[in-house]
Amino acid sequence: MVVFKFHTLRRLVSTIRKIGLQSLFLFFTIHCTSLFAQMQDFLLIKGTVYHQRNGEKLPYVNVYNLSQKTGVLSNENGFYQLENVQPDDSIRFSFVGFKTSTFTGLQLRSSTRVLLIPEFTEMKEVVVVADDESFLYDLVYSARRNMNDYSGKAKSYFELKSYHSDSQIELVQAYYGAELNGCDLKSLDLKTARFGLKPYENRFFVSHENAMAIAMNKLLTSTPYFPAQPFSFTPKRMRKEFSLILLNRYREENGDSIYVIRYAPRKTVKDAFNGEIWLNITRMVPRKMTLSGTTSTHHPFQPIFSVDSILQVQFSITRTFDIENSMARFRHVDFNINLTYKSSKPDLPTAISSIESHAVLYAYEYDTTFIQPYFKFNYLPDFRKFNAYPFRESFWEESREYGMEDSLDENLLFFKEDAILNSRNAFERNHIFSIGLYEHSFIHWSNKRFVIRKSPPKPDLKISQLKTERERYEINVELFLDLIPKGDSLSLFTSVMFDPYLSYYHFEQDSMSIAFYNMLLDLYEIQRRKSFPELMIHHDQLTYLPARIQQFEEDMRRQKENYFKDVQRGHQIEEMKWYHRLIKKELGVLNLPEE
Repeated sequence: MVVFKFHTLRRLVSTIRKIGLQSLFLFFTIHCTSLFAQMQDFLLIKGTVYHQRNGEKLPYVNVYNLSQKTGVLSNENGFYQLENVQPDDSIRFSFVGFKTSTFTGLQLRSSTRVLLIPEFTEMKEVVVVADDESFLYDLVYSARRNMNDYSGKAKSYFELKSYHSDSQIELVQAYYGAELNGCDLKSLDLKTARFGLKPYENRFFVSHENAMAIAMNKLLTSTPYFPAQPFSFTPKRMRKEFSLILLNRYREENGDSIYVIRYAPRKTVKDAFNGEIWLNITRMVPRKMTLSGTTSTHHPFQPIFSVDSILQVQFSITRTFDIENSMARFRHVDFNINLTYKSSKPDLPTAISSIESHAVLYAYEYDTTFIQPYFKFNYLPDFRKFNAYPFRESFWEESREYGMEDSLDENLLFFKEDAILNSRNAFERNHIFSIGLYEHSFIHWSNKRFVIRKSPPKPDLKISQLKTERERYEINVELFLDLIPKGDSLSLFTSVMFDPYLSYYHFEQDSMSIAFYNMLLDLYEIQRRKSFPELMIHHDQLTYLPARIQQFEEDMRRQKENYFKDVQRGHQIEEMKWYHRLIKKELGVLNLPEE
């Protein structure tokens, strides 16, 4: 977009003298008007995607701007929203089992309803012996052998909403770097997240590891955490466990033949899914699978408190798969559960509650991934990582990554108005919890001072067993580093943080001991500022970061050892004063009383 252009300041000055100020004003007016007109060309398009035949709203439809290579998903109610669309941009709507449709931005601006046509183009009849559909077992098993051929990575978007009595009590949005093993997820690495919690009956429900639960739902291997399903068995065992029925046949737009196969557990099987498999017969890979189960005893979920219990879980899962070079790869899963939760507290209005959770995980931009944060605490579950990862509002405001929108900005309203606990306050001391949502909180450096709460170095180790003084304390500080795309560059963000899970201090605490471990975090902060100034870097500079990180950690390892040796846990007063003066000069922080 060009308002005006000139080669040199001298040329511009010469032009001003020739045309005069009045003409110059006209020049700016004309071009600013042109600029305004161009800005007006950008459209905000939104609408709802429907099934063309039955009028049902279609959730999780891929809405992709082919011109700008950006996209979104329709939400669980079929609603979608795309920003910064040009009138002539080509917008593609795609969903397994439906014909792909493409519209211009201008067409979508004038209509809020998008109708997708089912791909049920009937094929010629297949001769099937009455009451004998045993060939279906061989087809499913043949597809199974091809389901792990693909190996790659992708970005992924995760969203979860939980409800109690139709009232929303939880919202989580996150981005992960996904490693794919064919139709299954091999791993998920958190990039960033935000969440909100709303109480019901003076308690909170937290989906502690739902994204990990989704990753645990494997198709190719049996697992004790989920009911059985056909792909995990040999043909012989599959015949024993399930009945298969051919429901429909059709051709996709590319000419591939699709069989829709219904599966159901036999009466002798206690805990197994039922559902449908959409099988690409041409390439012998799955395109879609549904998994439903009632009152399942096999699930990966645990109660929030050990004295509580989960009585039963109902699953409703839909998985879809892309095909790349005749290989199937994971595309998305919508993962819905209804669990019956029993609380041990007798004073609650309802000791037994029904909780519904609706989650979706969608993979996009295959063969690429996020630049993952440098963070050593990968032993932690997701919600504790939410605490450790600094909340980056700019990521959510400026990111053009895949996601979902609500027609009335319901997500934003929940974060800002309904949620009492959110990404900013849940892990800090607040009016709900005296020590935060969890017993410990990661502490990023600030000018505020902190106190270590006592915790054993190991769960099974008594303090009396510790033989040396050095064994009775450990102060662990780590580096957090993250990179966020900003146009053609990357915004570098770093922080140093105190790790409450690997740190402990088993001595009587006084002002000097508190200064002792606070000053160590201060020393890390001084070195961080010298090693990683806040700046924009280019992608080609990424190769230098590992060496800088390694150097930082080596420098701090030596400095930590010297500091511990110098101050002797705060007993060397003069040395403590020396470090105090250094920290005051560099950071303006007071750890000791001024003399």
